[in-house]
Amino acid sequence: MKHYLQILVAAGLFAACSSGPDALASSAGAADKSSIVLSDDAQNYLNSARVASSNVAVIESGNETFNEMKTLLSEKYDVRVLSTDEILFEKEGVQVDLSELESNRKQCANGILKTIMPSKYADKYMLVSVDEEWQFSEHEDSKISGYTFNFKRLFEGRVVRNNRNNLYISTDGNGLFKDGLITVQDLKTTTEMVAVNDDVKENVAVLDSIYRENSYTVVVCSMCKRGEKKVQINKVIITGVADAYCKSSQNSDLKLWPCISYTTKESLADGDTIARVIDAPYSRAVSAE
Repeated sequence: MKHYLQILVAAGLFAACSSGPDALASSAGAADKSSIVLSDDAQNYLNSARVASSNVAVIESGNETFNEMKTLLSEKYDVRVLSTDEILFEKEGVQVDLSELESNRKQCANGILKTIMPSKYADKYMLVSVDEEWQFSEHEDSKISGYTFNFKRLFEGRVVRNNRNNLYISTDGNGLFKDGLITVQDLKTTTEMVAVNDDVKENVAVLDSIYRENSYTVVVCSMCKRGEKKVQINKVIITGVADAYCKSSQNSDLKLWPCISYTTKESLADGDTIARVIDAPYSRAVSAE
């Protein structure tokens, strides 16, 4: 399987969440030289006017959203409830358009959502990655036999960065729908707010602080048979940015804090390149208002 990391979150596969909105409040200022480089898309996003909520969100104990989703999906698909917040849905003969998968992945993903999802929720998800399934044969060239499109839920203008608000849509290599898997929770915003700093230099300084806490190194392993090893990170290119809701280890798991989620492409000292998603506060002195 070949994994492609699109913009933003990678369905938790490369997550390195911060420990809360004031986790870096006592961090030292970034050093004069940073190894972080912003792509044009990331720079433009951080410089743009954004309307994401600055309110803290909470996960409620009800299942109103889950029940509504199940009802809407049942109008078109065969639905199976796997757990209290997880639904599997299937139907034969549903075709999605993959013609723009390589040229315009975002547009392709939006088209898939409009085809597959109930109209009320077609614009409530964002693509984060695409997995490819390959078919190999001794007598034929290898070919892609299927795709899994990994989405994260959008709530109040933010990508929800916990692991219970996901959507996975699987197709064959020609775009014929195979099945979908969705997890969803009841969310609401509170009156508690986080100061959202729109200073790009400060945003990058916070991210730099996170890397410096780990001495610009990353733990890697090759199938983990030879053990893990620390490798120096020489350069970090920020390929994508999103306003997000992140979990905090210093507070209840039911709270989600406004944060910035960065998709990174990291060049390592051993010549390899890895992709990760790093969540960070907006500034080194973020505080609840």
